[in-house]
Amino acid sequence: MRVFLCHSSTDANFVCQVASYLHTSFPGGVYYYEACQTATDSFMVTIEHELKECQVVVVFVGARVGPYQQHEVELLAQLAIPARENEKRIVSARLNGAMPGDSLPDGFGILTGRPQRSFTTENPEAACDCAQFILHAIGLPWKGKDGLPANPHLFDYEKNIIDLYADAAVGVSPGDDPCSESGSDARWRRDYILYGAPASWPLAVKWEQTLRALPGPPVLNRVPPDEIGNWRDDACRVVAAALSGYHMHCTPPAVTEGCRMLDGGLTFLEAGPREHLHYDPSRALNVAIIVSGGIAPGINAVIDGIVQRHWLYAEHHNGEAQLVIRGFRNGLLGFNALGGPGEVVYLAANSRHESVYRNNNLAPCVITIDRANEGGSILETSRADDLMLPEIRSDLLHELVSEIAHHHIDICYFIGGDGTMKAAHAVWHTAYQDFRAGLRSHPLSVVAVPKTMDNDILWVWQSFGFLSAVEKARETIAHLFTEVKSNPRLCVLQLFGSDSGFVVSHAILASSTGWCDAALIPEAPFSMTELACHVKKRMWGRRSNTPYGLVVMAETAIPVDALRVVKDYQIELTDKERKALNHYCQMRDQGQRFQGQTNDHLRSAGLKIVSQGLEKLIPQACCARIAGTPEPNWGRLRVFTNEPRHLLRAIAPSCNDIIIGQRLGILAVDNAMAGFTDFMISQWLTEYVLVPLPLVVLGRKRIPQTGIFWKSVLAKTGQPANLVGDSLERELAGTLA
Repeated sequence: MRVFLCHSSTDANFVCQVASYLHTSFPGGVYYYEACQTATDSFMVTIEHELKECQVVVVFVGARVGPYQQHEVELLAQLAIPARENEKRIVSARLNGAMPGDSLPDGFGILTGRPQRSFTTENPEAACDCAQFILHAIGLPWKGKDGLPANPHLFDYEKNIIDLYADAAVGVSPGDDPCSESGSDARWRRDYILYGAPASWPLAVKWEQTLRALPGPPVLNRVPPDEIGNWRDDACRVVAAALSGYHMHCTPPAVTEGCRMLDGGLTFLEAGPREHLHYDPSRALNVAIIVSGGIAPGINAVIDGIVQRHWLYAEHHNGEAQLVIRGFRNGLLGFNALGGPGEVVYLAANSRHESVYRNNNLAPCVITIDRANEGGSILETSRADDLMLPEIRSDLLHELVSEIAHHHIDICYFIGGDGTMKAAHAVWHTAYQDFRAGLRSHPLSVVAVPKTMDNDILWVWQSFGFLSAVEKARETIAHLFTEVKSNPRLCVLQLFGSDSGFVVSHAILASSTGWCDAALIPEAPFSMTELACHVKKRMWGRRSNTPYGLVVMAETAIPVDALRVVKDYQIELTDKERKALNHYCQMRDQGQRFQGQTNDHLRSAGLKIVSQGLEKLIPQACCARIAGTPEPNWGRLRVFTNEPRHLLRAIAPSCNDIIIGQRLGILAVDNAMAGFTDFMISQWLTEYVLVPLPLVVLGRKRIPQTGIFWKSVLAKTGQPANLVGDSLERELAGTLA
């Protein structure tokens, strides 16, 4: 089944939002002009074809009817003949003040007697409500939406997200002509909205603003500012970008004054304690902490920051006996909904709080202040990969939210990486929809704290533990360079980087020039033939009869000619490694990227391909002779590998990790208690801010190949910017043949 969305260009943004909700319910597709029309096709021909093919037509009747929409309705009237057995199902959505009983525009008589309902497009829930109405009107079930983008990799750089909203935020809107330049810009924005980007720049959600019917006035914060810090005002905001180009009206050209960031609302709320609280600390308060993904130095400092702050609020409001902080063991897999045992540990700030739990028969208990400086996690962690699968995610989320409700959780803190940020947002979105539907007795606040060794979470400058891992990686590079120079060999060192090369790049930049011969990251394509040529030249240039060198690679730095190299050079892979490699290459060919953690079999396959491939390719690689230097004995080339990933993340946190971790935990509590939800606490520019999770889940951060940072890495290794050469073209030619 396929649906046609008929609308005026003035209502296109709202229609795009509705379309994003309908995609999962219409396998045949959702047609609307801005997303589907191409410059090479005739508008009239396309419209007539689509109206014939689509079984469902939704007509959005707004304040203005354009000539294109008028033409679509006229065609629809000709096609929708009641006598036909396969009569089209037609639904009407009246927008912004128009009621179902109001008169229809001229020529819209086809809508008479059809299902109709009115919607106010400024209402943030209107698009979701409209999609539900459409499906109900034609007898299809509402599948809901978890708040996650249909495309999980819409963006890999924060500036690109800012560019999406900057012009639109100050009133630059498309003209009536879909072929105009402004119309093209608008279609570009709508394409992102269709696949999951918010229609406008989101702000941090506050319960009092979202659910005005919540009982009771705000609670005065009794923790004095001289102990907790000065109150932050909700008007205190941090702009999303510091570059001057973002701080002036660039379009239209006549406008030269003002600040595009502030006027357009492209800001983040400053984090900090608030004068008024949403949650009353003197009453029962149930808090949950979940650590997901791999470990990182500083996790325990975050946990301790959360625990210490909550008990501080409880002490000043005489609510110590009412506070319960649960730490769920084994991350999300600790919940029964995801196959775990549902084990919890109760978290106390000191021995006095431990006695409070003991009096309430709550055990076991952990005093976090004693463990804040330790590495690892006092709460066992894991990865819930099933939540990455859209086909089962909805059911799992509802079961998970029901289990959280069973524990009467008020505030849930998620500490984790990219996948955890998505899980946190999906949990909040699901819980919020359940609350609106009357399935939950009270709302759930969700707060996320970023933790990633890959440093790939959007809107996070540097995650806690990242620089500690880089320092340890640099130390490893230094030791391995001593090894390969003293006992001449080639080492292939594999570091973190499931979808980005931040650890590899930072570690190489921190190392001495000449130590590393190549940096291999997922963002920069490379072929084994070109890599072998480059490494051979570097090793030859060391003027040693026995060659030695060091190559540093990320986990998913898979060469573009991987499949050919495996076949032609008989790289020894297991069946599971071959399967993982084939799947990855198919995804890459389709323009898709990796989600979540790196598959262990893909990781080991990549390391084997690079190491064994270099060992077999370097002796054969073409390399110009270096004058006055005898050719090394390539027959004596030996290659070994090293994988210190788990060692890097298991080290004790540095002072910086502890300070940042505790501060993130403290600020997370301050803003959760004030009623904010669905946000990530992060340091952005020079301040700590609340980043709405709808912005965080739009993708994963990656290294721009054209940026100064990556060029600096290339200068360190001496490798060319293009490490593919013509190898990819030759491989593609062979594939086509």
